[in-house]
Amino acid sequence: MYNEKGGVAIRSVFVVNRDGVITYMNTSFKADKKEDYEAVFSELEKLA
Repeated sequence: MYNEKGGVAIRSVFVVNRDGVITYMNTSFKADKKEDYEAVFSELEKLA
């Protein structure tokens, strides 16, 4: 994602299913937050 106001990229995570549908989006992903990873992995498990 791009922050037009700040002119910088925003760390974001998207999970896209096989049909091309975004099933999870986090536009404020923090690499140091365990909860953010857990949420992504939880969504990925739903797709397996």
